[in-house]
Amino acid sequence: MTRGGLPTVWPTVVHVLDAAARARPDAPALVCDGDALTYREYAACAAGLAHELHADGIGAGARVVLLMGNSADIAIATFGVQAAGAQVVPLNPGYTARELGPMLDDAAPAAVVFDSAIASTLRPLLESIGARPIEVGPTARRLTTWRDRPELADQLPLPDPDSLSTLQYTGGTTGRAKGVDLTHRAVAVNVAQREALLPTAIDDERVLAITPLFHVYAVSMGLYLAANCRATLVVVARYRPEAVLEAISRHRITLLGASPTILVGLMGSEAFGSTDLGSLRLCFSGSSALPEETLRRWEATTGCPVARATVRAKPGRCSRSTRATASARSDRSVSRCRRPRSRSSMSNRVRARCRLARSVRSARGGRK
Repeated sequence: MTRGGLPTVWPTVVHVLDAAARARPDAPALVCDGDALTYREYAACAAGLAHELHADGIGAGARVVLLMGNSADIAIATFGVQAAGAQVVPLNPGYTARELGPMLDDAAPAAVVFDSAIASTLRPLLESIGARPIEVGPTARRLTTWRDRPELADQLPLPDPDSLSTLQYTGGTTGRAKGVDLTHRAVAVNVAQREALLPTAIDDERVLAITPLFHVYAVSMGLYLAANCRATLVVVARYRPEAVLEAISRHRITLLGASPTILVGLMGSEAFGSTDLGSLRLCFSGSSALPEETLRRWEATTGCPVARATVRAKPGRCSRSTRATASARSDRSVSRCRRPRSRSSMSNRVRARCRLARSVRSARGGRK
């Protein structure tokens, strides 16, 4: 999917999924635990959720919060909410009610899609903000239901590229959690930028998502990356080193999204030395700084290069959310922030991209 040697810049990531479903309808798209969807089924499920939201009057201008762990459901929900024209708001399902309160007040969602496991914590908050609850999980409904209606794949709504795609909050570990508004066009351009810097093999990748899909790193380097190169995305529901190593070997994973902690954990597992990792072509490391010792040990042991990537939802000008500041119920209140980029930060980004380019060069001729 390139033009003149450069990646295609799609209008939105929903267009990416739609194109993949049309090009490879029967190819494996999404695998997680007992769920396995083709690209046609994947798009049909996203379309089914989008049409359900539309039927409830939830679309352009609305926000939908996702409070979900790694599953096929969160992948479907991310695309489905955006296909509906609503803004997706991914939040950590591990947050306490005290932590969630200010963010939900600030986001003012029309609906909240959440795992059954957190129902007792969440329902009192939902009553206070008046959002429609959509509970998913083994003991509730599943968003994979629409896989049995493949014709819905041809009815996947395509959102306006200049409308809002995502409201991404920071963790608030250094003060107030900050909410960053991202447009569909900005997100799609970011996908193309990543493809230009870290090119993938179209129709020939198997991507493993280990880190949480409510986090911008996993979404960018897992969910969107996989759809963009029409890969099979294998999602690990819960991180355990042995389960990850088994998944790499069984699914012949080519692209691994990890972090320094995960790399150390994998290398420390008793199963590490006996696992076939020969399919790996490239590993991404994000979420925190990668120690050089960890990098060298991983590359020397596996022969797989590591692209040291940090994905951030960078804001522009700063304006605090009045509603969130007034109604904050804990020390972790919320602000909406857009900071101008300094020359030094831009220089740092250029240097980081050069390091990534050097890391990935050998991967282009890597092993299958």
